[in-house]
Amino acid sequence: MSTSPWKKFSSEQLQTYIGTNTLEELTYYLPLLRSQEFNESDLYKKSNLATIFNAFSGVDYLEKKEFRKDFFSSLDDETLKKILPLFFSEEYKFSREKIIDKCSNLKWERNPETERLTNILNIDESLLPDKKESIPEVISNFEAVYPFKSLKEYQSTVSFKAIDELKNSAARFVIQMPTGSGKTRVAMEVISQFVNESDKDVKVLWLAHQKELCSQAFQCFIEVWSHLKSKKLDLFRLWDDGDKTLLPNKLENSSVIIGNFQKLYSELTKSPSKFESINNNLDLIIIDEAHKAIAPTYKKVVDNLSSIKTKVIGLTATPGRSIDNEESNKSLSDFFHNKIITIPDKPQGVISYLRDVKVLSKAIYDRIHTEEKITLSKKQREYMEQFLELPPQILKQLTNDKVRNFELLKKIDLQIKNNPEAKILFFGLNIAHSKFICAILNTLGIKASHVDGKTSLNRRASILESFKKGELNVLCNERLMSTGFDAPKTDTIVIARPTFSIVLYSQIIGRGLRGPAIGGTEKCTIIDVKDNISGFSDHDFVYEYFDEYFENI
Repeated sequence: MSTSPWKKFSSEQLQTYIGTNTLEELTYYLPLLRSQEFNESDLYKKSNLATIFNAFSGVDYLEKKEFRKDFFSSLDDETLKKILPLFFSEEYKFSREKIIDKCSNLKWERNPETERLTNILNIDESLLPDKKESIPEVISNFEAVYPFKSLKEYQSTVSFKAIDELKNSAARFVIQMPTGSGKTRVAMEVISQFVNESDKDVKVLWLAHQKELCSQAFQCFIEVWSHLKSKKLDLFRLWDDGDKTLLPNKLENSSVIIGNFQKLYSELTKSPSKFESINNNLDLIIIDEAHKAIAPTYKKVVDNLSSIKTKVIGLTATPGRSIDNEESNKSLSDFFHNKIITIPDKPQGVISYLRDVKVLSKAIYDRIHTEEKITLSKKQREYMEQFLELPPQILKQLTNDKVRNFELLKKIDLQIKNNPEAKILFFGLNIAHSKFICAILNTLGIKASHVDGKTSLNRRASILESFKKGELNVLCNERLMSTGFDAPKTDTIVIARPTFSIVLYSQIIGRGLRGPAIGGTEKCTIIDVKDNISGFSDHDFVYEYFDEYFENI
């Protein structure tokens, strides 16, 4: 978003909104990173203050009535006169106070008035809240989507094995393909063949845990089915809030239903009768991120929506290992009948093969070492063992670690100096940390933006599009972009948050591992932090799990 709307405020107002602590932090980092160029007085110029405010929370503030009142009060009469026709007739005598009052009390939602208002003020329309979608949305007519790319040899092999396995009654198995190798595309091919080859109408349910994953799967199925269709089929979307009917009582044709666990669990708990049309009548369930299948709430959804005859496929991206080799994964292995389908072994290894055929990029691994020792209490160790992540108080401690932040900023700065067109995905310790790093980068003249779970879908889509187009160098987030995010030209991943989950780590690095054969990059730099944490095993085991992906600097 342009910073121009915030320049209407005085410097004093902007400093108040930003906060003294933030400005003091900036005066610490900027001389270290821009010693030749830094002048503290420059930091307090209105243009720089507007940039900092925009990076931190300018967008969020617009939802607050009192802030909007301050904002509209800062506008000159000429601008307010442009707004006047939105609320009053041309004959109405200009009143600054009444226009400010109207604008301040205007319900901040997407409607013709607010859309015209954002246009007059040069405010990005994506800042308006999302319009509620009507759910379910059903697609019955599929026009061919181009370009359509056939499966690669290794994908076809996996697809054939999966389709053959589905011929067994009550088949359950996992499709395991390394991050970036196209497991979703393969799964959609399998579904399409399963529907086409059936001599009756079939019901298929695709389950994911994030809206972004649902949206990605929905679009992928449209692209594949538009070319492979041989019968009538209805495609339903069941994620987000909105429609109360959920699904029609009777599904007339073969149906593919794509939904998220949270939505289905909520509806199942409140009103099981809503599931009458699919309950115990599903032919196939696909579980994206197979490890979710054994979580109690997710398992309840699967158990309630399936029968003994329902086939179940799990998808996972953890590389190079069979799920039954890990003791901790025994429940998962049992759930999927100890059956796994993966890419056949290659003489050079699967990962090296995928790099050789340009499906995966060459991953360059760079690690930051920190000196400050962090000692965990017994309670904190128990927290980590349960959730596989650092407790919030430790994350806060790391957030305030100036040396650690400086090393992260220095690495990002160097990446952009070496390649001004770099596309960097930054995973912060928490939302506050992500926003803070974003603000500093903008102050350094690096184009960066932040997204989190509260960012409206419209706003998020606008930021992601800017990132893909190269209008942003850095996209900052906590972990929102670990799944369901498609920006194949991402060439640097910065992982500021210690990650002890193999699955999560796989998802994070996977955002940058797409090779040139599928629209990605020749190489991707993975920048990680090794923190000095005592009382708990460090995350070297996660790194070692992925060692065949990496080349060390």
